[in-house]
Amino acid sequence: MGFTAAAAVVAAVATTLTVSSEQQQANSQQAIDGYQAQVAANNQTAATQQAQYAEQQGQTSEQQQQQKTAALVGATRAQEAAHGVDVDGGSALDLQSDDATEGELSALTAENGGQNQAYSDEIRATDDASQAGLYGAKSEFAGQAGRLQVDQTLLGAATDQASTWKSYFAS
Repeated sequence: MGFTAAAAVVAAVATTLTVSSEQQQANSQQAIDGYQAQVAANNQTAATQQAQYAEQQGQTSEQQQQQKTAALVGATRAQEAAHGVDVDGGSALDLQSDDATEGELSALTAENGGQNQAYSDEIRATDDASQAGLYGAKSEFAGQAGRLQVDQTLLGAATDQASTWKSYFAS
């Protein structure tokens, strides 16, 4: 009987160590996944802020280009008027119109560049949000899997002990 009792104690200690190790592994994986979820959430926040900044930059660039165009058209009108050209008709007006059209095209191009960058950043923010959700779920599942592994180990150890004692009492 002494040998069987000693074997039971050794098995119980081994089971305790196994359960402790499995729980530590599950907790570590859960912590890693939780950390990665937070990193992805932080990346989402940064990408969202970058999208807003890019949109603002596009609008600012558009406004600056419009101001440059207005200054160019004004300077052209002043120079032509200084030389006695009728600035409200003919080729002078056509030149001013061309400058204004070209300037507006440049302004719209600058705004469009900002919008394209903002859209790209918004897509990245959405991807980061999805990644954060995935890591969050993975973290939760790691905890559940760890608890299931512990339960399985305990159940296996109990079954082994029952079998050992059954064979001991059968003989």
